[in-house]
Amino acid sequence: MVFVTVTATATPASAHGGGPTTLPLPLGQILYGAFFVLVISFLLLRTSWPTPRLAHAAIGHPVGTAIERIVAVLAVVVRALGLVLFAVTISAGWVGDTSSLNNIANVMVYVLLWLGVQILSLVFGDVWAVLSPYDTIAMIASWVLRRLRPGRVVKRGKSTSLVHSH
Repeated sequence: MVFVTVTATATPASAHGGGPTTLPLPLGQILYGAFFVLVISFLLLRTSWPTPRLAHAAIGHPVGTAIERIVAVLAVVVRALGLVLFAVTISAGWVGDTSSLNNIANVMVYVLLWLGVQILSLVFGDVWAVLSPYDTIAMIASWVLRRLRPGRVVKRGKSTSLVHSH
């Protein structure tokens, strides 16, 4: 009963403000502060953590072939999901409602990408390595290129021929 009462009478949090016009400081000061916090945090991270400290945790343990097949199928499903979510987000941003309250692109970026991927990575490891639509698009393009030109190998934008024609 208490939950229903609190939920029914709740109002938006006053700490969130109502936009740039109701901020307690001028927008320029807030932007400068955010810039300096970002730069300083990256500089501190770079100087205090110059080498990987968690690489040993990524080694893993060998698993059976059945589990490897399941993981491979899940990877394909997650890659397809990443492409679909990417297409929905881009489409909503491009042709969707111009009101940020009515456009799903905001939820996709701020909630699913910035928050959801972090939580999933905490639980399952580096999910972005599989979920990334850019990596999936590059893999598909590489696969297509190998089918169209089987005698060529593409490495990081450079194409080299395996068969030398004289």
